[in-house]
Formats: sequence, C-alpha cells, structure tokens
Amino acid sequence: VVSTASLEEQLQEQAKAAIMKLQGIDEDEPPGVSQQVFEDQLSEFKQRFGLDDRVFDELRDVMSRRRTTFLQDIQTLFQQLQHARHPPGLLLVKLREIKQHAPPPQRSSEMCGDFQRGFCSRGD
Repeated sequence: VVSTASLEEQLQEQAKAAIMKLQGIDEDEPPGVSQQVFEDQLSEFKQRFGLDDRVFDELRDVMSRRRTTFLQDIQTLFQQLQHARHPPGLLLVKLREIKQHAPPPQRSSEMCGDFQRGFCSRGD
C-alpha cells in the first residue's frame, strides 16, 4: 500500500521536473546562470581586461560560488575596472573583498535542528 504522503511527494517531484524542463533548467546545473553564459561572460571579461591565468582562475573560483548573483557581480566588477589603471590588480582586491563579505554557505534543510545550531551529539 502506497501512502498518500509518498504519492504526493512523487507528484511534486514530477511537477518540479516538468517545470524545470519547460524553463530549460538542467537539474544538475547549479542555480543561477547557465554554464554557457557563465563561461562566455568570463571569457569576455578576461579578454577585455587582459587577465593572466592566475587572476582569471581566481575570478572563476570566486564567481562559481556566486552563480545566483553572477550577472550583477560581473556587471559591477566591469564598471569598477573600466577606468582602473591596472585592472588585474584592482580585480584581485575586489575579489578579496567579495570573499571576506560573502555570506556563509547555506545549510541543508535535511540536517537536524541540533546539528544546525552546533549542539548535535549523535555523530559527526
């Protein structure tokens, strides 16, 4: 016998998958911009400001953690670097600022409340 809750969960998952498919969202892709847009924007940014591989790798690393705000972040960085005397140097400073002020990673809702508060004594 299938429980009503189990059937309801299955229907919700199917509906979510159908909506994501219609919107062109890949479930395996992180939220935010698509991988293609992400790569295109970063490549254009690298070319525009003449970034070397070390600076570009740092940019990619920081921006990959901020996919939901990527377009706003890259636009802000573009505006800030547009008139800089040495764009790669300023970019490293801005990326450091972003890392220092980044909110902590969101915790999964699947964790127990004690674990989320740091009081869990049931394992690691």
